[in-house]
Parts: sequence; structure tokens; C-alpha cells
Amino acid sequence: MLLALATYHTDIKMYGFNEGDVNEIGILKGHVAQVTALQNLSNTPMLISSDEAGVIKTWDVRTLTCYQTMVTESKSIY
Repeated sequence: MLLALATYHTDIKMYGFNEGDVNEIGILKGHVAQVTALQNLSNTPMLISSDEAGVIKTWDVRTLTCYQTMVTESKSIY
């Protein structure tokens, strides 16, 4: 099982759980603004993140690699 944490930083820390132990397995680096949201895609090794500058990234948590970066024109939901 994996846990992804974005704690008011530009990086996303990845932790793995194994028989009661918790270990940091890596850091997803690539955002230049504070990460504001994370979402995993069910039944896949993919994670989606977004930051306060409006950048959205897709990640493969197996390799800790960013596969796609999208920049939105507006951060407003209105």
C-alpha cells in the first residue's frame, strides 16, 4: 500500500507500508508552486496532482516519473 503526501510544499512524498513498517520510497518532484490536490486513478499506478499555479501533472508511482504536464489558463472555477 502507498501513501502520497503533499504537505504545503512543491514536492509529493511517497510512503510504502510493509508488515507494519512505514518507509519513504521517494519524492515526486516537478511542481514549482504548492501542491493543492492529489487523486489516484482507481486500479492503476497513476496519480494526478495539481498546484496553486494551475499546473496538473500525471505520475506513475511505480517509477516516480511524471508522464504528462498540463497548464490551465485559469485557476478560477467560475
